[in-house]
Amino acid sequence: MARLGKRVRSNPPTATVFLAKAEQFLAEGRTAFASQHYDAALLLSIHAGISANDAATSHIGGLRSTDPDHLRAVDLLQSLSGDADKAKQLRGLISLKNEVEYQSARTSARAAADGIARAERYVDWVSQLLR
Repeated sequence: MARLGKRVRSNPPTATVFLAKAEQFLAEGRTAFASQHYDAALLLSIHAGISANDAATSHIGGLRSTDPDHLRAVDLLQSLSGDADKAKQLRGLISLKNEVEYQSARTSARAAADGIARAERYVDWVSQLLR
């Protein structure tokens, strides 16, 4: 059984706030990419995914993760939705967070573009979910 970590109650109206944050992070990630700021672009796309996930879990189950380990938020999504594919998609995006934030290597244009594409797909899915 997955560890769901720390979580708090969250209501469906809160989901729209987190979706708006996700859309803002994604838009800024695209801007950073266009400016060739690939580290920022990737990190912003990861945060877009995390905020979109808060929107999804708030909408689906009235909960959102507050655990410092962002992978617990993915476990919460899978527990509430039963959607292993979406959880895998988000897990792949979040797994890049440590690399971009704490490693000495710079993010390539290709990696940043991939992160933005992953975040776009996830944010789009959450947007459809909230409609």
